[in-house]
Amino acid sequence: MRTVRGLPVLGETVCNYDEGFISGILSLYSGKEYVAVETDCWATGGRVCRFQADVREGDS
Repeated sequence: MRTVRGLPVLGETVCNYDEGFISGILSLYSGKEYVAVETDCWATGGRVCRFQADVREGDS
């Protein structure tokens, strides 16, 4: 399991790979195009990394 716990506060999100992975898995299994965005991140001072995933505009 990948973790960013312990990283210093960098002022920007760092889990771009995870955004793409989440988008890809949801898109593959649902047949709709998803976009995932990291909304909370350890590297921005959050206690956890949290993601919001939504169907891409026009694919609903």
